Amino acid sequence: MAVRSLWMLAACFFFMLMALFAKICTGHFSAWEVVFYRSLVGLVFMTAVMVRKKVAFGTRWPLPHLKRCAAGTLCFALEVSALKLLPLGLAQSISYSSALIFIVFFIVSSLARRRPVEWPLVAVTAAGFGGVLLIARPGASGFDPAGVAMGLGAAFCGACVSWSLRELASQNEPRERTVFYFMLAGVLAGFATTAAGSEGFHEVTPQLLVPLLGVGVSAVIAQIAMTYAWTCGHPILNSIYDFSGILFATLAGIFFFGESPDLFSAAGMAVVFASGAAASVMRLLVERRSARSSA
Repeated sequence: MAVRSLWMLAACFFFMLMALFAKICTGHFSAWEVVFYRSLVGLVFMTAVMVRKKVAFGTRWPLPHLKRCAAGTLCFALEVSALKLLPLGLAQSISYSSALIFIVFFIVSSLARRRPVEWPLVAVTAAGFGGVLLIARPGASGFDPAGVAMGLGAAFCGACVSWSLRELASQNEPRERTVFYFMLAGVLAGFATTAAGSEGFHEVTPQLLVPLLGVGVSAVIAQIAMTYAWTCGHPILNSIYDFSGILFATLAGIFFFGESPDLFSAAGMAVVFASGAAASVMRLLVERRSARSSA
């Protein structure tokens, strides 16, 4: 089980590649165009998977799917927009604060259900947001207020996605169907928004075809690796490995774009990495303890 959690490292690496290709695409395409092409590749793949596995396309839970698709599609569009304005490592570090926002949802849910609050979890989460402030402070290298706002918006939407996925998982909804609807929503939203825009669709040259396909293919591979990790791997190791994407993105920014985060930004990335991983592990332990006590 522990070895299979290494698939989470592979997932983070390919999510980084997706962000890398998306950043390249932002110089030529709008954010919603990138959403469209990325989702189109995923939709074709997921349709083939569902037909092969004989998974029905209909669902009894349209509202949870609608919430997941809306949050997920907006999350990726905001993430691409942030990548256009921010250095790769900084943008990805901010997006990984979605795990910390999810912990806030978890804490609020515990308070609403009058369950005891895990104060160490609160402290670690607060430290993580301190790391975000170190990264996204005025005067930081590559700081852009609009980009930071979009990155934080993407993080919030990402936390909403995670919460919606919990709801769908509790209804035993197949993962394949969940991803299929997400890709379908991305295709529809990306096409409609781009077609209605003033610029419309841009020409796809052979040179630009590579990064566009890179966004879609790397996203599909990342989704497969992440699904395998969460299905067969150790959940605590998965939560720790999940934040390796910050390191991958920082290194990619240095090697491909010549980015060099300053000392405070690097410290903030390290804090987000450590606190996010610790908070995720602590949440899993709390949920396990609650499940055992209620059994």
